[in-house]
Amino acid sequence: MTNVADVVSTFHALRAYQHMGASVPQPDAVADFLASLLDQETGLFAATAGAKGDVVSTAYVFASLDILSRLDIVEPMKDSLKSYLEESLATSAKGVYFNFGASDTVSMEDIHAGILLGSFVDFPFEAYKSGLVDVIASLQNPNPNLGLVGGFLAAGVP
Repeated sequence: MTNVADVVSTFHALRAYQHMGASVPQPDAVADFLASLLDQETGLFAATAGAKGDVVSTAYVFASLDILSRLDIVEPMKDSLKSYLEESLATSAKGVYFNFGASDTVSMEDIHAGILLGSFVDFPFEAYKSGLVDVIASLQNPNPNLGLVGGFLAAGVP
């Protein structure tokens, strides 16, 4: 447990307020905090101040700013992020998936981050939907002998 504000905890707090129908305290300060996480070197948002930007954190910043109705902050980034997502698509025998370079595996976290972020930058999902659905399905209960039918793996072989 740390005493440092981070993007995922901020998103969780915002969703909690949203689900309760409660107002977010100091929404402008929250939006300013989120904007401050932009890593100028990568052009992506970081999980914490001073950290390297990544796609997962960027997706959470966009989702958080959406809750705050402050997507205007990231409007200038939409086209470049849409291109980045298209360049990050990988193809395998199982379908199409987002791969942000952390490994050669299919990562559910990468897929989710790509889809979440893509929903804010007008990503052309219709062109890739079938392949994305197939890859996600390939991560669901790949070995019935393991039990937990219906669950999804965090990662798999492309």
